[in-house]
Amino acid sequence: GGGIPENKRHLRLHPGRHGLRGLDYQRVNPAAIARRLIEGDAAKYIGKPAATWELKLTPREKHRDTRTQIEVPLDKAGAWWITGKIAGNTFHTLVWSLDSVLVENDVGGKKQWWVADAASGAPVAGAEIEFFGYRTTYLDRKNPLARRLEVATKGFKRATDEDGKTLLAPGDWDDGYQWLAIARKDGRSSAFYGFRPYSVETPSLENGNRDLSYGISDRPLYKPGDTANLKFYLRNVGYAQPDDSRWANQTGTLLLYNGRGEETMKLENLRTDALGSVETSIVIPKDAVLGEWNATFLIHSKISASVSLRVEEYRKPEYEVKVEAPDAPVRLGEKFTATVKANYFHGAPVRNAEVEIIVKRASMGDRWFPVWRWDWLYGPGAWWNGSDASWHPTWKRWGCIPPNPPWWQGNRWTPDELVLKRTVAISPDGTAKVEIDTAPAKAIHGDLDARYTIEARVVDASRREERGTGSVIAARKPFEIVVWTDRGYTRAGEAVEASVSAASLAGKPVVGAKGKLTLYALTEDGEGRIVEREIQSFDITTDADGEVKQKFAAPVTGQYRLAASLSHEGGEPAEGANILNVHAPGRANPEDWHFGPLELIADKATHAPGESVKLRVNSDKADAHVWLFLHVAGSSGREAKRIQLDGKSAEIEVPLDLRDMPNMFIEGITVHGAEVHSAVRQILLPPVSKVIEVTLEPAKDRVKPRETSNLRVTLRDAEGKPVTGTAVLTVYDKSLEAITGGSNVGEIQENFWSWKNNYYPGQIGNSLPVSAGLLIRNNSKYMQPLGWFGGMSGSGGGIGRARAGARMDRFEAKNSVDAIAESAAPMPMAAKAAPAGLADAAGFGGGGEGVAAVPIVVRKDFADLLKWSGSVQMDAEGHAEIPLEYPDNLTTWKARVWMLGKGTQVGEGSAEIIASKELLVRLQAPRFLVERDESVFSAVVQNDHDTAKTVKVSLELDGGNLQAIRGEPKTVEIAAKSEARVDWRVKALKEGEAKFRMRADAGDDGDAVERVLPVVVHGMLRQDAWSRTVEPGADSAKIVMEVPEQRRPDQSKLTIRFSPTIAGAVVDAIPYLADYPYGCTEQTLNRFVPAVIARKMLKDLKIDLAEVRAKRNNLNPQELGNAADRAAQWKQWQRNPVFDDEEIDKMVGAGVDKLMSMQNSDGGWGWFSGYGEYSYPHTTAVVVHGLLVAKENGAAVPEQMLASGIAWLMASARNPGPTRSTPSSAVSSARPSATQNPCSPSSTATASASRSTPSAC
Repeated sequence: GGGIPENKRHLRLHPGRHGLRGLDYQRVNPAAIARRLIEGDAAKYIGKPAATWELKLTPREKHRDTRTQIEVPLDKAGAWWITGKIAGNTFHTLVWSLDSVLVENDVGGKKQWWVADAASGAPVAGAEIEFFGYRTTYLDRKNPLARRLEVATKGFKRATDEDGKTLLAPGDWDDGYQWLAIARKDGRSSAFYGFRPYSVETPSLENGNRDLSYGISDRPLYKPGDTANLKFYLRNVGYAQPDDSRWANQTGTLLLYNGRGEETMKLENLRTDALGSVETSIVIPKDAVLGEWNATFLIHSKISASVSLRVEEYRKPEYEVKVEAPDAPVRLGEKFTATVKANYFHGAPVRNAEVEIIVKRASMGDRWFPVWRWDWLYGPGAWWNGSDASWHPTWKRWGCIPPNPPWWQGNRWTPDELVLKRTVAISPDGTAKVEIDTAPAKAIHGDLDARYTIEARVVDASRREERGTGSVIAARKPFEIVVWTDRGYTRAGEAVEASVSAASLAGKPVVGAKGKLTLYALTEDGEGRIVEREIQSFDITTDADGEVKQKFAAPVTGQYRLAASLSHEGGEPAEGANILNVHAPGRANPEDWHFGPLELIADKATHAPGESVKLRVNSDKADAHVWLFLHVAGSSGREAKRIQLDGKSAEIEVPLDLRDMPNMFIEGITVHGAEVHSAVRQILLPPVSKVIEVTLEPAKDRVKPRETSNLRVTLRDAEGKPVTGTAVLTVYDKSLEAITGGSNVGEIQENFWSWKNNYYPGQIGNSLPVSAGLLIRNNSKYMQPLGWFGGMSGSGGGIGRARAGARMDRFEAKNSVDAIAESAAPMPMAAKAAPAGLADAAGFGGGGEGVAAVPIVVRKDFADLLKWSGSVQMDAEGHAEIPLEYPDNLTTWKARVWMLGKGTQVGEGSAEIIASKELLVRLQAPRFLVERDESVFSAVVQNDHDTAKTVKVSLELDGGNLQAIRGEPKTVEIAAKSEARVDWRVKALKEGEAKFRMRADAGDDGDAVERVLPVVVHGMLRQDAWSRTVEPGADSAKIVMEVPEQRRPDQSKLTIRFSPTIAGAVVDAIPYLADYPYGCTEQTLNRFVPAVIARKMLKDLKIDLAEVRAKRNNLNPQELGNAADRAAQWKQWQRNPVFDDEEIDKMVGAGVDKLMSMQNSDGGWGWFSGYGEYSYPHTTAVVVHGLLVAKENGAAVPEQMLASGIAWLMASARNPGPTRSTPSSAVSSARPSATQNPCSPSSTATASASRSTPSAC
């Protein structure tokens, strides 16, 4: 069905169930289309047969598919109608034979058109390209017989130059037209493309200067009342002389927003320094709303910087849970063991715990590439400089598929499948192992790699649960191998460095894999088959990063395959390879080289402004003509250049400048074999000079509480030179990140320098026709391929009908059901671990005899933040020494440093320091207690010594707030590297702050922890209210009340409020209704009707509205407090409509107008107005009732609107029905019966229509 050159015409045929088909080829009009020929009057367009013959085809047994490619005797360009007949069955297809191709692409803000020879791609100079456009305008018809459409046309012509091209600039065509381009030249057939609208894409470069900001906080999590230290950077960044001082010495405002988005704090007149940075601190309110807060530094209407702050009432986790994959790569179909590891933040393993493990499986199609320093900017694998070598017969076995482009939508996908769920006891080393069998996944989805997600829930001796998640990939190959060289191509004799990287699909390095790196020369034998000959080989072993580097001299000119074969621990070998092209000056014999249709290979992975890219352009078409579009960003380049290959390859140089930072693209397009081929190569210019290397070196990796140690910070630029200036340092408890899920501050280099140019592959316009395929008339039978598994290619039968249908792979669906049934079978559950034993001792002694007692320091100085400095001064060598004094926490401290220098050079680094003890006690108690509560306080004692310890564990209570129930000390025997838990029951006696300690004494070592626990009162603030009326003629009223015995006198108050009228209570709510923001039918009605009723009531009572308006804050008996204060509170209501006739008339008018607009055409009302709205009896009854009430109280309500609503209600009551599609079907009964709910829709509708609301409502 597609285009074929005149000298190469083949056709794929299916023999079907018969061995003979008759074929005839008929010349057709190229303006016709395939569907019109098959469904319409084909005789108009099909000429006389040009060729007819018979061909014997041999079908396979059992009707299995057979595909045959045959040559067809066509010697002229044009469109050909092909018909095959056998045993009463007929098929058709349409084939185009082309000698010219018309192509278009955008460049430099213009639209380039060129005409190329369909076979060779050579430019067709002097061709005429005619552009014909039309526009259709729809006309308003007053006369039914008048025209409905008006068609306007335009046209112009252009001639191609020596490159076969012509350029159109915006304005050469009308944007409102659909255009057809037709290329003609004497002696050639026409090529046409269209109809379509024209527009021009300009290079969308992203490397212009821009304003960016960055915010840092001292830690990711806060409690109400904490102080948050903040620093913000405001910068003008770019590669072309950005304004480094644009935001220096500027004044701005800090705004703090709570979790509801409400502004809670405002700090004004904060001034930036010479780098555009500002440092400040804020105190989070003690009554802060919990949730995600935001701090924003704003220079009004110019720029802002923000950072998120999580505010919670929390208790820090004491340990973290991780899931580790096995060291060896996992092969699909094999069993593997994953390890759940739980460690306390002070470094010891969790020893006494239960682990619930849940395993799920999903398919994956992700590619793995070795990690590169610029992955954060360009993405994984962007440095890969190779190309597909599918012309090699074994390429699928060893080839490296290039990384997916950014627009790729993903690979084949399967839903998650539950594999197992079980509970096991943790081992003494803090690990739990789970074995997983991947054989079912291989049986069902053997053509896909599988990802197993393992979720672990660990509950330790303190009864606290923590979770961790990890994944293991079971791959079809033992592991992945990527082979590459330090250049895209080379010349004979040049030094080449080859790299080999071996890792699992998850990116885990394969360490210690052994094998060979072999260089093979590629040649052809007499039958055109590729033959490999070994040139040299090297024994290799992967290092700790799973990598190998090998240098060698490039051999003589030719094509080579550089292949690595590695095996891990004697397992099945894995293979990876790359094609190495060794070029020489001058023309090479095309028969000696193999390439894809079009390849663009850069000389190296990265470049810099001022250099030139030496680009190799390769094609399997000898002497191909290639258009190169250079400096492409978006879907358009800055310039275009046509080259002709010298044989199958050519080298060009492309100069680079700052405009190409940090990347640009080169797009190549060529025509040969009646096909348009394209290739894209990304050229990387990383911002090397913008990145600072930050190194943190703690003097000690492990410290004890209250110890002092130093932290050394070192800064280096890309050349290794010292960087001076001021850095930001924070050291906080890492366990906070276990609550927040990580840091709240993103990577600084990504924030300022992760923007880059993108490539969007547009549709390269060309005149190649779309393949017609097999042409079948509607509802006619036709043969379908059976497919691999006899599933009729998912269409359900050997004979199909020409219509669309659902597709399903029966084999996969059936086996998926079987697999689900198998995975649902119950699995053996591990026995639960028994709790650790406790030994009560009669005495209170410490350690064994002869052991000297060691003073025990009570740990009570705990902190979430150890150190913050927004201005760490670096010395001339790029160093800084920061002293750290550690508090009493037993945890992992995380140190982070950020640096921003001149020219927006940025970098960051981190380090971790563990604070721990060999013998320690972990205190477990509630955050607070209420008077009369009883609770369990626990001491979890850990012994990380190499010997067992006898430990006396005691609970000490200060003050009279708490009382221990049997709170005597207990002595326990704790084995080496083990732990034990001691419990006490404690009762809260009275409110206040209770101080208590837990102490563990082993004689030669010990630990103690002190904590303050709030005990809150067992009670609450309560308000009792009474009301009395002083009857006419009386001067007093009596109120009897009971004063509680258990109360706080200082919080007890009796307030008496007297008012001569209740008018204030009636009218005070009106402004809230008037300003209610929503707008459904009922809300609209209720915004003005109460105000009308209130005004009428006050007038009927002969109350002076002016006096009420002046004194309303004194007239509401529900309002307490100082009258002046309450009057100030009411200033937000500038005018209460109840007291202003003009204002209330405006409200009524606006409300009535809106209700009129919401009234449906049938006279009723729905919830909202608009297309598709229905009238409802309830809604209509409420509106009619409200309008009648408003009218009776003096409001102006249009009679027609009321009459239409009442008529709808009466009609709906007379004609009940089950649906809401018509007004007559809205009510189930005309009148309420004796048993009917008086508040039902029909009752309300009838009552409203008769102006008599049912009493029960």
